[in-house]
Amino acid sequence: MTLTHAKLGASVFLLALVTHLNSLGGGFHYDDAHSIVENHHLRSLANVPAYFLDPATFSSETAMAMYRPLVQTSYALTYGLAGYIAWPYLLFNVLLHGLVAVLVYLLIEQKTGWALSAWWAGALFAVHPMHSQVANYISSRSESLAALFSLLSMALYIRARESASSMVYIASVVVFATALLAKSMAIVLPLVLLFRDCSTGGLSLQRIKASGKYIVPFGLVATVYVIVVRQALATALVDRPVRGLWVQILTQCKVLVYYLKLLLVPWGQNVEHQFALAKGWELSVLCALGFLVSMGWCLMLLWRRSPRLFFNFTWPIVFLLPTFVVPLNVLLNEHRLYIPAVGFAMLLGWLLTTRFSRWQGLFLLAGLLLSYGALSLQRSMVWQTPETLWADALQKAPRMPRPHLFIGDVYRGQGRTEEALAAYQRALTVNPEILS
Repeated sequence: MTLTHAKLGASVFLLALVTHLNSLGGGFHYDDAHSIVENHHLRSLANVPAYFLDPATFSSETAMAMYRPLVQTSYALTYGLAGYIAWPYLLFNVLLHGLVAVLVYLLIEQKTGWALSAWWAGALFAVHPMHSQVANYISSRSESLAALFSLLSMALYIRARESASSMVYIASVVVFATALLAKSMAIVLPLVLLFRDCSTGGLSLQRIKASGKYIVPFGLVATVYVIVVRQALATALVDRPVRGLWVQILTQCKVLVYYLKLLLVPWGQNVEHQFALAKGWELSVLCALGFLVSMGWCLMLLWRRSPRLFFNFTWPIVFLLPTFVVPLNVLLNEHRLYIPAVGFAMLLGWLLTTRFSRWQGLFLLAGLLLSYGALSLQRSMVWQTPETLWADALQKAPRMPRPHLFIGDVYRGQGRTEEALAAYQRALTVNPEILS
């Protein structure tokens, strides 16, 4: 790494730090209660080996078991240093986000050789308001940890392919395995690497076959991972699915379009977006499918004309693929856009530095940087307390039950019993099928 790279990387890190530093005034929210505050497994570092063997140690509630041992280890280390003081946990999240933003810059510069486009992409990723949840919500640390090791694995993979170094290649596979220990969404990385190889040498059957031998070890690691955690996965997919697979797929078609809108125009952010399950072939589903089919057709046109653009466009979609088949409780969540936003940043940085004049691109990028940064600062203020967070959610999503439930918990904690009971009653009546 040259001195110039170090300076540009440091500026991206500082930009992420400054943008999200006001999140340190926040506290524990939402799933932080059962996974951190009430989880006695985190209160002794002697329990760390158990995190890698027993998914039940992830939470104080058995039904919330997940296999994220790397995340748990980071919680236990933070608890050992600070107990239940919230700001060290949040500082860890902010610093981690800064490191991911630097990796975004370095990875794009490594892939393209365009330092200016890479810096703008890293800067836009650093300040994007969709990442305010990752900075302010401690439990979303799993997203940034998985992103950090996924991007690092990809950077090592690219270096190994360019230098023909077997040691660097082995390191990339090991780092990929580490990413899986943070969150299962990293499992799609082998597919991303395949697209990356094809984007540099042309999208052809021969190229896919040539890259296959390098991708197979990643696929084997992913297979072993699925086998190891199959019991935890079966709970979500087979034993007690939140919703049927067909309803899940149709709903996620709408969600994917909404995600793309949030990446480009991050307005109306919420901890609980007002979003309804798909009820068959309704108009909203048909419109979403029409948009996705059109987008798919455009991607096919890019297949041979511009492999690099094809890669940038498909990155967010590939990393969102697991949400199509895994029926999670929350239909959509802003932190799920964290690593997909890397592709968005790559595309935007490239577009505005290569398809506009120097001053036009600079003006547009600076405007985006300032507006995204201002929205991030504003969003962190909403996350300061449970009352401000859930009052904001209730205002924006009055037909969703969780804002009523959590604002009811706030009222109960303040001794406002009647208001709490009224909030709980509204949760039962506003949308009872989501609670069932």
